Amino acid sequence: MTTPPSRRGFLIMPFDTRFDWLRDDIIAASRSVDVAIERADDIFAPGVLLDQVLDAIDQAAVVVGICTGKNANVFFELGYAWRSHGPVLLAESTADLPFDVAHYRILIYGTPTPALDREQLRTSLARMMRRRWRRGRFPEVLAYRAHLPSSPRRGCQLTFRKPGEAATA
Repeated sequence: MTTPPSRRGFLIMPFDTRFDWLRDDIIAASRSVDVAIERADDIFAPGVLLDQVLDAIDQAAVVVGICTGKNANVFFELGYAWRSHGPVLLAESTADLPFDVAHYRILIYGTPTPALDREQLRTSLARMMRRRWRRGRFPEVLAYRAHLPSSPRRGCQLTFRKPGEAATA
């Protein structure tokens, strides 16, 4: 049985055995809200892996990202996901967050003494995933188009629209 696309999620995280417990908790939380989470190493198909990862992000109803370690690949994929998703973000501490991500709502799990026990972590993750999934393709994220002036004196007009909404002239 395959999971319907609307109930798929994608996990963006460093490939490191230190995070196996966290991956297990994310998968457990996603099951509780009937979302099937996959990660890049779960994709077994011929082709270009990066294209497959980006396709999986596009098809996901929920994207979860682990910011711990400031992994460049993680932030590349998160940047791609941000254009159409509001990723659920986790980090060990605020020190793992670059300045342009630090102001978002982040679930801090903490180690070696967890700030959250594992059950509370799974509950919080499930709640955040449910909220993201209910919003579908995250209509609160606005796309913008700038109309650049032909003359520097005329100013600039910005048009805001929801993704998928028809552009007006």
